[in-house]
Amino acid sequence: MVETKKVLFIGPSGTGKSTIKNVFFEMVCPLKLLKNTLDPTRGINSSIYSFFELDLGVFDLAGQENEDWFSKDSDIFIIR
Repeated sequence: MVETKKVLFIGPSGTGKSTIKNVFFEMVCPLKLLKNTLDPTRGINSSIYSFFELDLGVFDLAGQENEDWFSKDSDIFIIR
């Protein structure tokens, strides 16, 4: 039976969320990304990767659209 898990990259704009996704899941060379930076993510960029008996949904959220959310103090984050 295939198990399904999700990974969300959430954070302020320009902090490397898309870069991490590209290096670890798309196998893009980090040196290439230093020379050619990525365009900002708009909305949500989602992909599904299959590893053995695991389907992994990866969601890269745009930081610009969440700036208000990140600029406020937060006391609780729920990670499950």
